[in-house]
Amino acid sequence: MKKVLSMLLFTYSLTIAQVSLDGVNTYSEDFNTLTSTGTSSTVPTGWAFSESGTNANGIYTAGTGSGNAGDTYSFGATSATDRAFGGLQSGTLIPTIGASFINNTGFTITQLPISYTGEQWRLGATGRNDRLDFQYSLDATSLSTGTWTDVDGLDFIAPNSTGTVGSLDGNASANRTTITQTITGLSIANGATFWIRWIDFNATGADDGLAIDDFSIDETNLPVELSSFTAIVLENSVKLNWRTETEVNNYGFEILRGVYPAKSRTQNDKWEKIGFVEGNGNSNSPKDYTFTDNLTLTRTLYYRLKQIDTDGQSEYSKVIEVDAGIIPAEIVLEQNYPNPFNPSTTIRFNFTHSGDVRLSIYNLLGEQIMQLVNGFLEAGIHTVNFNASDLNSGVYLYKFETNGIIQSRKMILAK
Repeated sequence: MKKVLSMLLFTYSLTIAQVSLDGVNTYSEDFNTLTSTGTSSTVPTGWAFSESGTNANGIYTAGTGSGNAGDTYSFGATSATDRAFGGLQSGTLIPTIGASFINNTGFTITQLPISYTGEQWRLGATGRNDRLDFQYSLDATSLSTGTWTDVDGLDFIAPNSTGTVGSLDGNASANRTTITQTITGLSIANGATFWIRWIDFNATGADDGLAIDDFSIDETNLPVELSSFTAIVLENSVKLNWRTETEVNNYGFEILRGVYPAKSRTQNDKWEKIGFVEGNGNSNSPKDYTFTDNLTLTRTLYYRLKQIDTDGQSEYSKVIEVDAGIIPAEIVLEQNYPNPFNPSTTIRFNFTHSGDVRLSIYNLLGEQIMQLVNGFLEAGIHTVNFNASDLNSGVYLYKFETNGIIQSRKMILAK
């Protein structure tokens, strides 16, 4: 990637409020609110367009790709509600489109997974490729200010450079490309803003009509995605087990213990730090952790984790309750993850005595449809993958049996 200092003078630059990334919901935009007839200046929240040149007028036009006039366009079939946002460059008008975002996730964004579909609605000339150049800026206040960084992997290169000059169906598979790439190496603080844009490249001869559609940023992963947190009582100790699915800048976990039924996530409860387990930093694969609390007396205890990032930010896990005075738990059958799932999910179980184990899948009629485990296993934590590709959507049961003890849970297959 190379940095570009924006030096173009844009005659018109229109935008509305920023898009808020909350870290919970994937942001997506299909541009179907763009006008399908005539002209307009209204764009989706957070999106913007700029025009420079003698014909710049601050409005965009609904088009099918049949015209060759330079302009910002809402491309689509005649009067159709399915739209795409783009433009066509000419000697008298240069269009740029983009959007502004604010980080409201609660943590520092270190990467941006971006996906969109590029669509070609007009072939302006044959024998060369036109394109939309993608850039982002961490200090811009509009599409025409700030320092911009090229990300070539997110450029849209026109897929069609042969045939008859004129309009194309941008929804046809031959005229569209799905583009996905994650921008890494970022440090966008919570509350900070950033911009993205597509600049219309000046191709040889008449330019193509190019647009973007079905844009998304999947900034839903917290720095550490904790998929399970369980405890098992041993003779004179409590063994804590937890698993992460992904980690970003994970410095580690403080293990906190409470003796009062204080189940809130605030820091004002009476919690005692009893240990620390180092994290794996950055990881896209599951990681298992364990910590043993050696007990000197029996009582009801409460545990939670304080996950700490490398930049000092922290997040608390749910609270789990352990009655350390009861007979040691024989087995812990965890909820499958993910749930709902399609088509695969993971089932984990933890048991204290080695022996014969059966793990089976049942439908709601009580009929066994699959057996995942049937044999001797050593005591400890075990993980089994369940692939339901051949099953229909619905609710299923998984049942675990060992040493005369039976546990079962429900899971949802959503295809």
